Amino acid sequence: MPAYNAEKWISEAIQSVINQTFDSWELIIINDNSNDGTDKIITEFTKKDERIKIFNLIEKKGVSFARNFGVDHAKGEFIAFLDADDLWHSDKLMIQLSFHNNHLECEVSHSDYVNFNDNGNIRAPFKSLFRRFIKKKGNLLGQLLYFNSIATLTVVMKKKLFLDMDGFDCNLSNLEDQDLWLRISERGIDFSYLDNELSFYRVHKNGLMSNIGKFKSAYKKYLIKHASLLLKNFKSKISRAYYFRYFGVYYYKIKNYNLALLYLRKAVTLSGNIYFQLITLPYFFISFLQYIKIKIHFYLK
Repeated sequence: MPAYNAEKWISEAIQSVINQTFDSWELIIINDNSNDGTDKIITEFTKKDERIKIFNLIEKKGVSFARNFGVDHAKGEFIAFLDADDLWHSDKLMIQLSFHNNHLECEVSHSDYVNFNDNGNIRAPFKSLFRRFIKKKGNLLGQLLYFNSIATLTVVMKKKLFLDMDGFDCNLSNLEDQDLWLRISERGIDFSYLDNELSFYRVHKNGLMSNIGKFKSAYKKYLIKHASLLLKNFKSKISRAYYFRYFGVYYYKIKNYNLALLYLRKAVTLSGNIYFQLITLPYFFISFLQYIKIKIHFYLK
């Protein structure tokens, strides 16, 4: 568990680990040079439960370094990841490790999860409709080049595999997870998938998209890093389409319909994929209508 200025939610995250029905775990928390009360909160938990360990970094290193550092100090055969603002279902480890024990060939698995915020769970009404187009298990190389269906907080994997892959790429400030899953798939290793909602991802203003410029830069760096693989697998066009869609939807959500149209138009133009069109065109048309509405309102004032 990497933690940086996480005093607001880290107690809930730690408690969700303590509540696991599988109790043979160790929780390694890497305090990434926080300057709030994160260290104090973690220390109180370590006094009550010897399975919880804290490492304090003397300078901020970022989430990839923190996770890699944590795995280096882990004693178990399997590792799992949980950010300091997210939660696990109480049966997560029990269910997932039972799966691994019953499928000894499985080196890495992931599961379904739920988005939530301060108002409760966030349900996507069309999720079940579109999920049939998304591959979740087997070799995911082709899909991971442009779309990540694996949430880090749902993953359980063998520590040996993680170390063999040299862990997360510290040169990527975002998409480090997609990069690791891609490298695993490139080696020919299959992912297993459990259709259980075993984790809870917290959506908040300080989350992944809080620094849009930084995320765009990381996304471009990811595409450049795997440019030859994209060309080899004929995924260059669809990967660029997903890049534009990602930020088009972001601008749509913050009601910047001018930029939303710009990005979504590029996305639709680049991709001829039916599934992609199904999940993108609604945002494009709504953005267009909202843009026209704003323009008409402006001229009538």
